[in-house]
Amino acid sequence: MKKSVAWLVLLGTASVWAGAGYVDLDLNMVFPDKLGGLEYQRMEKYSNETLGYSVFYAKDPGLSAEVTVFTLGKENIGTGHEAPGIAAVFDETKKMLDKRDARGEIAQLKLRGKSIVPDSGKIRFASVVYQFDDISGGEPQKKLIATYATAARGNFIKLDFTFDIAKSGEAKAASEQMVKQLIEAFSSKPTEEDIILAACTAVIANPMSYGGSRSAQKVVEYAKTLDLGVYEELFVWPDGWQKPKNTEMLIAAYFAGMLKVVIPEGAEAGGDFEAFVAMLNAYEVMLKNGDIKNIAEFDEWLKAEDQAALYEQLLIKYEYKSAE
Repeated sequence: MKKSVAWLVLLGTASVWAGAGYVDLDLNMVFPDKLGGLEYQRMEKYSNETLGYSVFYAKDPGLSAEVTVFTLGKENIGTGHEAPGIAAVFDETKKMLDKRDARGEIAQLKLRGKSIVPDSGKIRFASVVYQFDDISGGEPQKKLIATYATAARGNFIKLDFTFDIAKSGEAKAASEQMVKQLIEAFSSKPTEEDIILAACTAVIANPMSYGGSRSAQKVVEYAKTLDLGVYEELFVWPDGWQKPKNTEMLIAAYFAGMLKVVIPEGAEAGGDFEAFVAMLNAYEVMLKNGDIKNIAEFDEWLKAEDQAALYEQLLIKYEYKSAE
C-alpha cells in the first residue's frame, strides 16, 4: 500500500530557527527557546491589544525574565531607545513595583541606576535598575529588577529581568546575552523557511497554546503547497461524532515533524518517522494539559521503549511495508 495524499480532507480546507520559543507571525520574528541561558516558559497574549503580549523565561533558582512587545496604543513608533514613548514604557514597570509595594509584597524599593546598552548600534536599550526586598514569601530576599526598553518594528520592547542580588555576577552575563539576542531577533530578516521551521517547533512543543495553534495554521498552509504523502492509517482515532476534539493538531504536529526534515534537506519527501514521533510528542503534551481525550492506540505507543522499532512494526501492520 502506498502513502495516501488525502490528508487535506483530514485537515479540512481551513535551522538556527528550529530552537524556537515563540514565533510572532505578524512581525515575522522568532523568540529563542533560551534567552541569556534562561529557558522559555510560556507566552501570554493580553486581551487589551495595546498591551500586546509577553514571553516568559526562567532559570531556577533566582533568575526570571519577561519580554513584552506592545504599542500602548501609540502609532508611528520609531526605532531605538530614544523613540517617543520610551518613558511610558519605564512607567509601566514602576507602576507594577508600586502596586506590589502597596500590597505588601515588596519593601525598601529604591532606584539603583540607569544606563544605555550596547555602546553603539541602530537598536540600543535604555535601562533602569531598581532594588527591593521581596517579602512575599515571608523571609525577605534582596532582589534587583533591570528593565530594558527600546522600540523596533512598530512596537515597544521591554525586558524585565529579575534576579537575586547574590546572583548579580551570573545575571550580568545573562543580561548582556539577552540584549544581544533580542537585538538580533528584531534586526534579522528570517526567510519563510526559517519561520516555518520555528513554527514547527512551536506546534510540537505545545499545540494548543496561543503560539502553538497559530503556528499550526502556518505549518498546515505551507504543507498544502507541497506534494507530501502520509501514512494516514496512523491517524487511528474514530471519525464522525466520535472523533476526539483537537485531533487536527496532531495532524499539524505530524507535518511539523516531517517539515523539520524535508526543509533543511531541500527534499521532496522524507521525515516519515520524525513525523510519527512529533505527533506522539504533541499528543503527550496535549494529554498532560487536558487538551485531548485518551486515544487507546497512542497510549500504548507512548509506552514503547524503542520508537523506531515500533514504527517499523506499525508500517507492517498497516501494510505500508512488507515483513522481511
